[in-house]
Amino acid sequence: MLDSRGLDLKAWYNDDPFFKSMIGVQLLQVNIKNLMAEAQCDDRVREWRWPAGRQGPFCHAKRVIKRGFDENEPARQRDECNVCGKRFDDLTGTIFAGHHQPLKVWMWCRYCMGLNVSKEPMAKELDLDHRDVHQMTTALRAGVVKKSLTSRDLER
Repeated sequence: MLDSRGLDLKAWYNDDPFFKSMIGVQLLQVNIKNLMAEAQCDDRVREWRWPAGRQGPFCHAKRVIKRGFDENEPARQRDECNVCGKRFDDLTGTIFAGHHQPLKVWMWCRYCMGLNVSKEPMAKELDLDHRDVHQMTTALRAGVVKKSLTSRDLER
């Protein structure tokens, strides 16, 4: 018996009695994008980006002051560098800045990459076009934080 992805259930579950009893049972379908809150994703980016504490992405000074939160993403902290005076948020200077996909979709894409899920099943599971998944996985492989900020990034 094959599942919806063409996996042989007998081989997959190794003839386990519990799983044998579940063959043919309609299982609850869950959209994985709804299992993670956007605030958790912002927290994770903050942890990855500034493990030793916040700093300005332009001059790398540690003297920053909080300037509220993003209007569209209330969990996303806005800051201002006390040295260079530039404002930034959690995503400034990362691959996530300026993209139309929500941060939690990027996080699920990264999670699927860690499980070695190929792009086609990933696109199907995340309800994305395969070209978007290709662009996202390519960017994630290159690294989360951009190597250098351009003048266009400074305007954001």
